[in-house]
Amino acid sequence: VFPNYLFILMSLFIWLASRSHRLSEWLANSNFTPSKLVATLIVLSYNSITQSCFQILGFVEVTVYRDDGSSYVVRLWATDPSVEYFSPEHTVLFVISVVLLVVYVLPVPLLLILPSLTSRGVWRFKPLYDVFFNPFKENFTFWLGVCLVIRIVVFTISSFFASPSSTLYLGVVLLIAIFLKSVIQPFKFPMHNVLD
Repeated sequence: VFPNYLFILMSLFIWLASRSHRLSEWLANSNFTPSKLVATLIVLSYNSITQSCFQILGFVEVTVYRDDGSSYVVRLWATDPSVEYFSPEHTVLFVISVVLLVVYVLPVPLLLILPSLTSRGVWRFKPLYDVFFNPFKENFTFWLGVCLVIRIVVFTISSFFASPSSTLYLGVVLLIAIFLKSVIQPFKFPMHNVLD
């Protein structure tokens, strides 16, 4: 999962900036704000945590044949096939990943797509929302949330579908996403639409 040391460094950096007048002036002149740092870490950790959660939830089914000709199917953890799915070793990871999915992975895109869900607390987090929404045209401030939903779909397909069909499904999803982005062009600056 995402290295915690980056969050520690971020906290230390913000604390030092609040204590040092010289550092805070330098940061002000460099167009740096703590909300940009927090937003970057949220997006980076979001991708890492989402990928880890779906890797933990992924499984493979293996058919085991007995000497008498009968067979049975065993579910194994896709990341480490020596661990049986829902074994005590896997169950702890499974529960943690489901909690992270419900508490962090699913709410973040919803809050970016529908910021009115947090209408009471939105003004307290306005600098953070501004960092997320400023690169986009006014009508397409939801686009980052859509991109995160697309990543959830990609991770779901790659974790739960067999290899040949997952490649086809991934190709279709990504082609649709690229087509939508090229038609909508959600960024204010045309070059950002090309680079994204």
